[in-house]
Amino acid sequence: MPAWLDYQKLAASVYSALEKNAVVTHDDKILGKKSNAIRQIDVSVKLSLAGHDLLIIVQAKDMKRPADLNVVGEFLSVVEDVQASKGVLICSAGFTEKAIEYAAHCGIDLCSVHDASNPKWALNLCLPVLWIEYSIGLSYEFVFVPDKPMPAELSIDMDPRAWPISFDGGKSYEPFGPFIQAKLSSMELSYEVGKTHEVNFPLHASRVLLGGTASCPAESVRVLYSVTKMGWSGKVRLSNVLGLLNRSSATLKAVARFTEKDIPLARDPLWEKVSDVHEFRETHPNLLTIECSLPLFSDLTNLDIAMTEFEGTAQLKE
Repeated sequence: MPAWLDYQKLAASVYSALEKNAVVTHDDKILGKKSNAIRQIDVSVKLSLAGHDLLIIVQAKDMKRPADLNVVGEFLSVVEDVQASKGVLICSAGFTEKAIEYAAHCGIDLCSVHDASNPKWALNLCLPVLWIEYSIGLSYEFVFVPDKPMPAELSIDMDPRAWPISFDGGKSYEPFGPFIQAKLSSMELSYEVGKTHEVNFPLHASRVLLGGTASCPAESVRVLYSVTKMGWSGKVRLSNVLGLLNRSSATLKAVARFTEKDIPLARDPLWEKVSDVHEFRETHPNLLTIECSLPLFSDLTNLDIAMTEFEGTAQLKE
């Protein structure tokens, strides 16, 4: 099939997708009122509005160079001959400045069609996206009650999840991480963003092995956590889009269908960080928003340490 015929059929498909109530005909034949001759119309769009019958005729040209003033003039004669309500000239290569000026004077719309599935006729159209992630910042504050002198120097792991803790007087030890994970997971905790939340746990009859050698009774641990909401702005291309870009009014009307491959599964490292997610959403209403789920305390031991900050402080009681 010739490329020019493909382009005409694409134009017809776009109008059919955009105007469900219209009768769209490819390669229509309409009698000219002035010439009394049958005029070939690439695409005709017929619809009724408040009892009025409207006729839009479309000429679709697949050209290697922009359509010039002469192309607009030839099409104008057809528009006037069939007494169309509107004439639309579509060109794959765009239009010259003179053609744009003349078409505006004559009331002819200059457009381009977009088919995302065909690289030849796909415009550089992207959908703005807002990617939202959450992180949990944690800090632990322990209260220890030494029952014997502690070593002057201790090499302590800065991640308290790895600290060995015993609940049988030091006979056996287990990592602190799974213990605190189970405690936090069993509670209904607030995930409100922007606030510091506090949870206190008594550690009765427990001992923590500090530095791998110093066993010290622990009285309690206070867990402070905060949830941070972060955003990044970017763009994604959709694989299934049919649209009409009106170059006269600088507007795009399109039908887009999302497929699984259109939704990014990971954040693009080139996307820009958004300072205020709420403000960005308010000022950019036409967004594809992808919001990652909140990190759960049940996944505490599996969280990436780079995503969750851990900080431990200890208080020794005499």
